[in-house]
Amino acid sequence: MTQYLKVDSRKITFREYWNLAPSWKVLIPWVAKLLRIQMRFGSGTPVIESVKQLEVDLSSLPSETIDRLQPLIEEALSAGFEAPRYFLLETLRRETRTTFAALRHRTGQHSIRLMNSASMQVHPPISRTITVILSRLANGGFFFTSDQKPTFRSPPNVLSNHVAPQSPREMLKRHQERLSELTVNGPALAMEDDGAMDELWDAYETTARDFGIARGLYVMMSPEDVAAEQAALRATENDLQLAPPGGETARTQPADEPQRDTKSAAAGDDSSPGRPAPLSPAQAFENEILMELQQLLNKRPQWTNILVVFVVSLALFLVAGSTQWSWSFVALLVPILFIHELGHFLAMRAFGYRNLRMFFIPFFGAAVTGRHFNVPGWKKVIVSLMGPTPGIVLGIFAGTAGLMLDQPFWIRVGLVSIVVNGFNMLPFMPLDGGWICHALLFSRRPLLDTSFRVLGAVGLVAWGARSGSMVLIYLSALMVMGIQASHRLATLTASLRSRGIELTSTDAQTIPQDTARSIIRELLESNARPKSAKLAAQQALQIFETLNTTAPGWATTLLLLAVYAASIGFAVIFALVFMTATLKA
Repeated sequence: MTQYLKVDSRKITFREYWNLAPSWKVLIPWVAKLLRIQMRFGSGTPVIESVKQLEVDLSSLPSETIDRLQPLIEEALSAGFEAPRYFLLETLRRETRTTFAALRHRTGQHSIRLMNSASMQVHPPISRTITVILSRLANGGFFFTSDQKPTFRSPPNVLSNHVAPQSPREMLKRHQERLSELTVNGPALAMEDDGAMDELWDAYETTARDFGIARGLYVMMSPEDVAAEQAALRATENDLQLAPPGGETARTQPADEPQRDTKSAAAGDDSSPGRPAPLSPAQAFENEILMELQQLLNKRPQWTNILVVFVVSLALFLVAGSTQWSWSFVALLVPILFIHELGHFLAMRAFGYRNLRMFFIPFFGAAVTGRHFNVPGWKKVIVSLMGPTPGIVLGIFAGTAGLMLDQPFWIRVGLVSIVVNGFNMLPFMPLDGGWICHALLFSRRPLLDTSFRVLGAVGLVAWGARSGSMVLIYLSALMVMGIQASHRLATLTASLRSRGIELTSTDAQTIPQDTARSIIRELLESNARPKSAKLAAQQALQIFETLNTTAPGWATTLLLLAVYAASIGFAVIFALVFMTATLKA
């Protein structure tokens, strides 16, 4: 008996819902997800062992479907793809019918699927065409190019390239360009014949299906559920007096011929012809790290997640702050912190940072994060200065206006703004002042870097113990825990920089493959070898960012230090002035 999978709508992410319905209508499933309400998401998709089970004759397909696919097939044939074969997949209640042609490229390195998906729930059916080009990477992963945005998240070993709708020839060109950057261990695996092409798609579909099952997105339907859907289908057909459409082959059991061992193909069976020699454990781990690194580079924050994180973190900050301070002080503190982080945000935006996000940290304050691989040290100093310095200036104006107008509230606003931003100017990491001093002075040598971190941690511990501030003690504890790893990465960075490896990221968002390999090998040969590929990829990314951040020249350093010192000086002077005025009042 054929098994079927259904989608558990509660496991669909907010971003995936947006992919399905990028409009205001997405609010309905979003609310349902928040309330944990199960929504119907199709009647069920058959679980097949091999794509051969879906193969049909061209003559069995509806003429309108052939008319839609034929121009794409002709374009694919002119681009080097050969021998189209036809397949049909229907959902359990036949509300969605997907017809596709599969062709293999003459190089054997790519396969293309030209698909026509029709929704049969309306008349006439609503159809759309989708083109997907798939290749198998030498490290066992997959890479595909599609003219449609993905509906659901891809597995970690599946990389994707999404382009605007275009001809198969143009898509193949984009696919090959991107593939040339990903082939970390030689060219993509070649398919000798159509049987190998079937194995490629079987392995990919199995990977995607197993990933969906593991995250709870796909759930196996019970026999009772299947029977209920089939009964509903029969009732519908009887009511409409419809006979089952051609293409019943798509739901038949596998033929008696032996099935290919797709698992061994997916694992890179050494006996398969045309495959490279097996990788050593070290090479396999290195490739796994490269795949993880690619996933990190491809990661893009979803605006919905950014907004949710900001709102939730703000709420947590308000609740946590109310346990330590009065509500009036918390209400005063939040806009001051927001303006502070807004300065960082605008500076990062001006310098081309991407993936920007702002969030609050209960008891500690707030932060802005972003990514850019080609930022020189002086720009990072500007980014650090643009948080506290405008806050100090605005605090001076607010407090001065309060003095002139005899308004104690504005004097207090100015005092709090200056104290908060002046505190951030202290030369302790991870405060802004610490990052400024690190970028200007202490990042030049690994020993200076480590010494600065140790002295900063000791200073925070002493200050926290003297003042009784647990926040400072926690902050110093975090610094101490990261000193050893920071020293090791600083040493590795200095070693790599001395070799003169390629440092420029052509688009400020990716890492050259040769550079990535050099960094990974340096990590793996170090005494503290990362235990997981994900950790190694994170460290490699951190090293590359550090490699690109060179300290500014001494003239620029002195100028920026003068701005830094002036900011601290004005903060101290006006804080004393406003504090005196507050005490007198």
